[in-house]
Amino acid sequence: MSGPEQVAVAPWQERVPSAASAAAAKLGPMTEDERRGDVRQWLVEVRAAVAWRSWVEQVPEWAADPRATDMQQPPGRDAQWWLRNLTEQQQPARIEAWLGDGDSPTLWLVGSVGVGKTRAAVAAGYAAADAAATARAVRFTALSSYLAKLRPDGDPNPVAVRRWAAGSDLLILDDVGAEVDQEASEFARRELLSLVNGRLDRAARQVLTTNLTPDQLTDAYGPRIVSRLRDRAAVIRIDGGDRRGTGETAARLPWV
Repeated sequence: MSGPEQVAVAPWQERVPSAASAAAAKLGPMTEDERRGDVRQWLVEVRAAVAWRSWVEQVPEWAADPRATDMQQPPGRDAQWWLRNLTEQQQPARIEAWLGDGDSPTLWLVGSVGVGKTRAAVAAGYAAADAAATARAVRFTALSSYLAKLRPDGDPNPVAVRRWAAGSDLLILDDVGAEVDQEASEFARRELLSLVNGRLDRAARQVLTTNLTPDQLTDAYGPRIVSRLRDRAAVIRIDGGDRRGTGETAARLPWV
């Protein structure tokens, strides 16, 4: 039996539009450095697109649709819009400075209930997801949701959940401590310590929000976990009134 019929294909040069061929001829052949530069630029653009799409698909619903908030609608993809629309108390300049400072692995956003910690963390996530050179994967989860997925009655594939959190370049853990009354369970401590150790050992970065004091966190999770998460960490304390409409002035947490 004879093989498939061979179809002649014209050289690729013959199939390039004449205008493009003429323009390329004037430019001359690319140098090796130019080829590498083009490939690097293409990879940066691909990483940016992947990071952005991954981020916007898993942020909280209110953060994915700004029209549902009390802020203006951002014009298309504008990651910096989120930072620009933070209040002075949420300290956007310090958040942006931390994103550009690779020496600090952890950023704590601390303050009482309703002062805008989660919104500030989301703003950091948007900025990081748009900076493909510094973050290929940005993840957001409430710590309570993450731990719930790892329980026996949680996600059917807990290994994938752990990889999802551990493998991100920037992980935002929201409401640390909200899942405990006085003391975290041994399960919660073990899972959090495993996540923290794995991320810090490979120099990954994380943003954490909490309305607990350092002493309360230590009582809940133990000194080992808290010590690792506070090592070389930046702390931004967000003061002010409750943004959720109670009108109450939030108490200042004794962090710094």
